[in-house]
Amino acid sequence: MESRKDDGVDEATTQPTEPTPPADDQAAADLLSGLCDDVLVHILGLTKHARDTVRTGALSRRWRGLWQRAPALRFASRRWFKCGGSPHGFIAFVDDTLALHAVRSGGGGVLEQLVICLLDMDNDACHNKRLVTPSVGAAERWILYAARHGVKSFHFEFELYLPGNDDDEENEETRTIALDELPSSAKLEAMYLDLDDAWVRLPATVVFVSLTDLALESIKVAGDNVLLLSRLVSSACCPNLQKLRMWFITLRHQQQNLLLEAGALTELSLYRIDGMTSLEVNTPSLRVLLVEGCDHLGSLEASAPSLEKLHIEGCEDLESFVASAPRLEKLSWKKNGLLIIDQDFPSVSRLKLHLYSHGYAYGDDSNCGSINLLQRCSSASCLSIDLHVSMREGHDIDTIKGWIPQVDRVRSLKAHITSTMKQNRQCFVNCVASLLTSFNNIRFLRLDFYCFKIQQSVPCSGSVRKSNFICDHWKSHEISLVHLTEAQFSRLPRTGADCALRFLQYVLSGAAQLQKVIISFNQKYSLKSGCDDFREVLLPSGTWTDCHDTIGMYRSYEWRPCQ
Repeated sequence: MESRKDDGVDEATTQPTEPTPPADDQAAADLLSGLCDDVLVHILGLTKHARDTVRTGALSRRWRGLWQRAPALRFASRRWFKCGGSPHGFIAFVDDTLALHAVRSGGGGVLEQLVICLLDMDNDACHNKRLVTPSVGAAERWILYAARHGVKSFHFEFELYLPGNDDDEENEETRTIALDELPSSAKLEAMYLDLDDAWVRLPATVVFVSLTDLALESIKVAGDNVLLLSRLVSSACCPNLQKLRMWFITLRHQQQNLLLEAGALTELSLYRIDGMTSLEVNTPSLRVLLVEGCDHLGSLEASAPSLEKLHIEGCEDLESFVASAPRLEKLSWKKNGLLIIDQDFPSVSRLKLHLYSHGYAYGDDSNCGSINLLQRCSSASCLSIDLHVSMREGHDIDTIKGWIPQVDRVRSLKAHITSTMKQNRQCFVNCVASLLTSFNNIRFLRLDFYCFKIQQSVPCSGSVRKSNFICDHWKSHEISLVHLTEAQFSRLPRTGADCALRFLQYVLSGAAQLQKVIISFNQKYSLKSGCDDFREVLLPSGTWTDCHDTIGMYRSYEWRPCQ
């Protein structure tokens, strides 16, 4: 263990002072003293901060040393600093407390849970730089402690606030946490490490036979150790690992291939793995796979016969995707690159896609992967689409019509429609109308409008003001929803309500089997057509009910047919 005297913390172990507990609290402590040890130890394990746990030893002889058998210790630096404590004092207090718990527990105080949060140390950059070395050393000691002393659940996170260039050689040397000598543990079941982009040297032979839940965040893999990272999260190291989350992981060199072989793994979440260009997953028990924000990922191959849910988002360089997943039911594909898929997914029943309105109209193939998946998922009956309308100013091109195939198998359609600033309203409505013409067999329809200032291309009802919809331009589209039974329309705008309502009226005009409609308006909406009630415009027959579930600026109403 490092000498704290060299760090200037030899006298810093004194805890921050707090007021003496009132007489009522002391009386309550006397009543608690009559309980058996097992009950008291259980109560001590529920305290929110280890300082409170340790301070119980000053209550009476009955309590002295009892805290050393507490099943949980939680150290929170934010509370420590609020009471006037220093970062060096906090580090020393954690070290001393853990040492006492390990030495004096007599074998009866094995920690089930250890939580250490070293956050919000200081806003002074120069002071923070002096704290880096002791903080990194403390991180090493505490992680090693959890492995050596049979901790079952270990949660550790810290912040360094290192100034200057985070990637220079000097900072890398001072920010490297050496875990290459991390010992194996037969008791560790759950571990969460958030290391604030510190470099980490990984172990080569460690084994965690009981570990089932592992989360790694904000870690830079030191050296060329991607193989050690693969081993750390695979069956060779964690044979019983079931949940794995890796977020904000940086691999030192580009063109890195990550191989995951985990026989017991059921849930895998990867977010922002920088430098990973190829991912191979061999996980026979995997049921959920989430891959997001991996900008360099070009190839993904998954052998997961039990996979039920797959979500891939923000992988703009992804070109190759192969998945052996015969049980896959839910597939979400959003903001990914050009992709040609040569396999079918006949088991997928729920599909989520992201489409761009500019699509093929301007020589952009950004929708290729989504359209390909739509065609490959032959059994998808529930479809959710995020449609981003981004027209070039001055263009009236119907950019969706013609390249979305007619899909009769879809029974449920949800569309989240977003537009950017100052777009041509005719193009916007044409895109939405063209989307609906491709799905004539739906029973359920939901349209959520997130529209900003869309420029009106022609006057509407004698008005020349800006609005989010345009009247009559949808009539060139043959929208036939004869099987529709339920519809929801949310976030209709304040201005242009006439146009919005007539558009929805046109959409619902052929829905003879309609049983339920829910619509949410901006509460300050106004009709310019002389009609004071939107119900007379949309569905004049039937019963309307105020849902009384106002959220922000929007208020909801529900329609039912007359019985």
